[in-house]
Amino acid sequence: MEYRIYVVNTKENEESGIWVKFPFDLMEVMGFLGLFPQDTEVQIKDYHLPFELSSTGYRMLLKLEAYGKAIKDIEGSALADQFMAIARAFFSGNPSEVLKKRRFIHHYEITNYEALAKKYCFYEKKIDQEFIEFIQLEKVVTHLQDKYNLLMTSNGLFHMEVAPFSFVN
Repeated sequence: MEYRIYVVNTKENEESGIWVKFPFDLMEVMGFLGLFPQDTEVQIKDYHLPFELSSTGYRMLLKLEAYGKAIKDIEGSALADQFMAIARAFFSGNPSEVLKKRRFIHHYEITNYEALAKKYCFYEKKIDQEFIEFIQLEKVVTHLQDKYNLLMTSNGLFHMEVAPFSFVN
């Protein structure tokens, strides 16, 4: 999905607006809408983003302009697909923190905790495959969740980097 917002000039006719793709230059958008840079009579009337907007006015436009490249960078990624789940799990639901810290969020193609626990036992602890079946994997999973910031989703595993996490690759 292409991320974009529909911005209108609320100073005049609310029906006249423009669809804006990311990243964008707010001054160009304001000029297209017939507004001066200091005018704040704009509003986002519609949007296609991986998160909900907390407001739709001029200040939100400023924030979106600042995060424009970050929004464009995540477009079509697993991070975008699970954006709000990641925001809730790692940043108390704050979408701007996901955008700011996206380079510290890693995605792995592991779809369940049992597979993760087995990889951890084999690669990190060097336990032979034949012995892994005798280990209580639930306890290993609890250990991993306590030690690392992990989120398992239908798109795979996300790790918010706070400690090295190399055994998955």
